[in-house]
Amino acid sequence: MSVLQKCLLGLGAFVVVLLLLQWAWFAWILNRPMPPLQADMLAVYGGLPERYRAGWNLEKAGNFTYLVFSDASAQSVADMRLHFGPARHAEVLLEPLARTTAENARYVARLILEHHCRTVLVVTSWWHLPRALFLTRLALLGSGVFIEGVAADEKPERAGRNEQLWLEAARFWGSLLTFPSDTRSTFRF
Repeated sequence: MSVLQKCLLGLGAFVVVLLLLQWAWFAWILNRPMPPLQADMLAVYGGLPERYRAGWNLEKAGNFTYLVFSDASAQSVADMRLHFGPARHAEVLLEPLARTTAENARYVARLILEHHCRTVLVVTSWWHLPRALFLTRLALLGSGVFIEGVAADEKPERAGRNEQLWLEAARFWGSLLTFPSDTRSTFRF
């Protein structure tokens, strides 16, 4: 066997191990029980109306100091207040700049640190949760902040066959590759 073949074989084995680790992470996150509805911050990663609705309902059912809507406009938050009523306990914060999951993680991390939060509950779609949690934990690496997640929607019975989950698995690697050098972000850690 040539040196090139050995290198390619080693590289292939490395890729397989990385993919197995990724799917173990996804399975672990997607099969955990729902965490308690209590944290310093409830962070809703926007983009879909059901995420905003779930965040508002979770705030009313739980105990949070801050409720942040990432990738949301002031008008959408005002509309939610009209529709759902005022927040039960939490101070509502707006993070309007994020357009990607990496930006959600970076900008929300900044708010977490600015408000001295020690516990955070991230709300997003079930299929988006593994990537969103991973990137948020990466953005807060070494900070000591405890981060959990909750799905805004119900995971289907055969989640592993869901096309959206497979797309999310591919996006996971793109997010990791661009996260350290994401020039769209004005926040640097």
